[in-house]
Amino acid sequence: MPSTAASICRQLNAPQRRVPDTFALDLKPGHVIGKAEYLFTRIDEKKVDQWLAEFGGSSTAEASAAKPKKEKKSKKEYCEFSPSRKKCEQWLQGAHPGEHERLYGDQAIAQKMAMTSLSEEKEAKEAAKMEKAEQKSEARMARDMEKKKASKVVIKRIERSKRKSVTTVFGLDVFGIDLKSTAKMFASHFACGGSVAKNPQGLDEIVVQGDFTHEIQDIILAKFPKVPRENVEIGAEEKKKKKE
Repeated sequence: MPSTAASICRQLNAPQRRVPDTFALDLKPGHVIGKAEYLFTRIDEKKVDQWLAEFGGSSTAEASAAKPKKEKKSKKEYCEFSPSRKKCEQWLQGAHPGEHERLYGDQAIAQKMAMTSLSEEKEAKEAAKMEKAEQKSEARMARDMEKKKASKVVIKRIERSKRKSVTTVFGLDVFGIDLKSTAKMFASHFACGGSVAKNPQGLDEIVVQGDFTHEIQDIILAKFPKVPRENVEIGAEEKKKKKE
């Protein structure tokens, strides 16, 4: 690599040196280097065959001559998508009749038709499945709507003692209203205790400390328009007297 070594010295702006027995730094601070250049150039692929013929010897030339040339041919499977499909099929039938028969023969056409039928049948099944699911969804929505129409939001005052009472709200969850956040809203609005508890039937209802039946009714109708006015009922439950 004599030319490479000379190029390195030229770029470093330094004379050639022999490899010393001990390491020594010849370039001092402030040294000005030369112009940068490539050490190696890219070999053109066209030069490879030329250099093999010139410097490779007789065995390389014989191997190159004996090597079969690659046949330039189209992708047989792509004839179907070619802009000149007929010409492509004609060429395939003449150059590769076996491949033409495999891809475009009677058996191949029958297989394609069968696959098309299966695909259409699958699409029909998927469409029927989707339609059935949509019908179920519509029926469920209709049932939910009927349930909401028949459901009542019951606001009831319950006496705990002669001076104390609570207000319970039952049925808001049927209309998709979160009970915990609503109980918190009531507690904040009336500055009293509010929570979600189980009623005697084991169902969730809101319990607000104090008698706020009419106020809660007004809040529900104002805050939750999805609850119809006719579905809101107000009741009262007095504390049962102990038997003497």
